[in-house]
Amino acid sequence: MTHQSRWTAWITRQFPYLSAALALLALAMVDAISRATWTPLGIGYFGVFLILDAVMACRPMIGSVSMMAFSIIGSLITQTVSPNPIVTAMVALILLGYCRPKLGLILGCMEIVCPFINIALRYPVDFDLYSAVNMCALTALCYFIGYALRWKDQAAKAAVLKSQLGHLQHTLTVATALHDTTSSNLSNIMQVTQMHLINKEDASKDDWQLINAKATEALHGVHHVIALLDADQQSVKTEPRQSFMERLESCVKFEETTLHNAGFVGTTSITGVGNSSDPQRGQAVLDALSEIYRNIERHANPDFFYKVSISIDNSISILASNTCRDKHLCSIPHGKGLKVHTKRIASLGGTFTSHKNGNQWNVILQMPLR
Repeated sequence: MTHQSRWTAWITRQFPYLSAALALLALAMVDAISRATWTPLGIGYFGVFLILDAVMACRPMIGSVSMMAFSIIGSLITQTVSPNPIVTAMVALILLGYCRPKLGLILGCMEIVCPFINIALRYPVDFDLYSAVNMCALTALCYFIGYALRWKDQAAKAAVLKSQLGHLQHTLTVATALHDTTSSNLSNIMQVTQMHLINKEDASKDDWQLINAKATEALHGVHHVIALLDADQQSVKTEPRQSFMERLESCVKFEETTLHNAGFVGTTSITGVGNSSDPQRGQAVLDALSEIYRNIERHANPDFFYKVSISIDNSISILASNTCRDKHLCSIPHGKGLKVHTKRIASLGGTFTSHKNGNQWNVILQMPLR
């Protein structure tokens, strides 16, 4: 970036504060010219004001706090000084209300107390109770102008963050759908075909039926992902015909049959009954459960017992454990299913963790259903 470009970027970034400093300087010059009486105190006061006005343009936070403190001191001075301390306080309060509302509120209250102190001490200044009340109203008005600008700016930033979050959630949904409906099914097909290639045996009718079912499911999955990318909400958002418990039992029955047909030995137990009030959470749990079974099929040793325990109440807990194979018989690439599902479950308020203890693989899923 060139020097001119950096200078232009700085001016653009500091434009609101530069404008406030220039406006305050213009008001101070008019005030000073109209009074046209200078004393050593007045000259010193005006000189300090010029320094703080420049600081406000370059370092808004430091300059605004310093200008407010300067204004509070000026309000207590018995002699007339330029610029008017109340005017400097107005501008500083707008900036503080925008940048640091709590600090601005404290300093604004201190500024409000000053005229009443003047009245109580009967300083020889032209300041009565009516003027003090008006000054309080102006102080509150300028503070809330700055606070309103802050609120508007934060609302705009919140809208941008909400849009970014929606985009990230959509990306995660697409990634999860692509994995669950395509990657998982292709892995099953590769397992069956590679096992027959290794053993040099012809595939049975059951094997071909499994391959056909997985290929069909993968094709439907691709269509689902295309609908997600095309933002076709009508084809994506379809209400499930079965309840959560029915879908859960159906998933367990299908996955258990698949594992047992592949020679694995183990059980799945379901304790309790519940229903998910959020369809996204229910679907995320079922997809993660299928991923758990896929990992058992791909990585578990079929000679050892696997176990899956599902406990349901207002939340659902899934604990799965299996013994890992020493070596994989099939050269199936490692996927990122656990990582994808961990992010998805976390985004919906649950946890999905896995760890290896020796040769034992353990998975824990917890998700609130309501």
